[in-house]
Amino acid sequence: MPDLYHWAQLFRATTWEEILMLAEKNENIKECIVTLKELTEDEKIQLECEARERSRLDYLAATRYGYKQGHEEGRAVEREQGIYNLVSTLKDLNIPDADIIDKLVEKYELTSEEAAKHLDKFSKIS
Repeated sequence: MPDLYHWAQLFRATTWEEILMLAEKNENIKECIVTLKELTEDEKIQLECEARERSRLDYLAATRYGYKQGHEEGRAVEREQGIYNLVSTLKDLNIPDADIIDKLVEKYELTSEEAAKHLDKFSKIS
């Protein structure tokens, strides 16, 4: 009966200290605890490896996202600079606004309204 009692205490134990005290009293429990400790450590190592891998994949995803966002923003800035340069150059050549709008529509695939807004915005800067 004491053996069964020790096993029951093992399953009720909440700390490693309690478990280790039971191991001192019963050799079978001691073997069980050694195996349990090994399995727990293996699981911890596996969880740590999985966490590292998740972290690495998250970093790569964030890097790709950041690169994509930066690339898109860079293209938008480059496009805006190109529109500004075209408007500025054509204004300096005294090209009529209607022709500048047509050129913006053609070159940058803008609607006439979008081209007019750019012309207005960049005419104020020049």
